[in-house]
Amino acid sequence: MDREKDWISPADLPFDPHGLEKEYGPVERAEIKCPGIYYLRVAPPADRLTNVWLYIVTENAPISKEARQYGKPVPEHPELRLFERESGDCHWMFD
Repeated sequence: MDREKDWISPADLPFDPHGLEKEYGPVERAEIKCPGIYYLRVAPPADRLTNVWLYIVTENAPISKEARQYGKPVPEHPELRLFERESGDCHWMFD
């Protein structure tokens, strides 16, 4: 369920999300899942009909180093890891 009280403005993120715009589109909203883990709703690019959902994990997030390695490095923010919620064909995607 989309609980408005859990969402924060992209401007309130502890990192600059603009580096994601080129590949994914602009971040519309963000949710703090737990300290160091952020769930982002990104506006769909022109070639997609639905929003893109991403998880961003910081260096001090409470996950193992092994799990962190499944994420993609974020351009301009090597300390962050990106996890796509789903690929374009609606399957979970991990690199």
